[in-house]
Amino acid sequence: MMRASSFRPWTLLFASSLQPIAPIGQRTLEESRSKLTQLKKRTNAAAANLPDEAKMRQDLFGRMEAPADVELGVIDHRDQLMGNTRKLDQGTDILKDVLQTGLETEDVGASTMGELGRHRETILRARDRSSHVQANLNKSQGLLRGMLRRMMTNKIITVLI
Repeated sequence: MMRASSFRPWTLLFASSLQPIAPIGQRTLEESRSKLTQLKKRTNAAAANLPDEAKMRQDLFGRMEAPADVELGVIDHRDQLMGNTRKLDQGTDILKDVLQTGLETEDVGASTMGELGRHRETILRARDRSSHVQANLNKSQGLLRGMLRRMMTNKIITVLI
């Protein structure tokens, strides 16, 4: 143990300097406690505004009557799960049907595009032939005019002779 005489004067000075700090520390402690109580009140008020867990569970899983017997609860839960599984299976079947219809539509579109391509080629060939026919008709008209001129020339020569 240390005796009071063994304390140095500066330690006594230090100890005396702590005296005025205590009220400031006390005030800070009281302020912190009041802030803590205010925060607790605000937290409790916010928690009171939240829906309770039972209501959230009911909204999430749907309305399930609380059976008196635990086995009934398990059976009801199992029935609900099986019902949900059926709904999921039905949704999956619908999606498969939609996918199948989409694939069939894609096949029909591809065959239609191929058919339209063939028709385009046919039309282009017909247009090309039409151009050749028109050119041949123009040649034929020229030949016929030339033949008609020669015929008229020959007639005039025959009449003059």
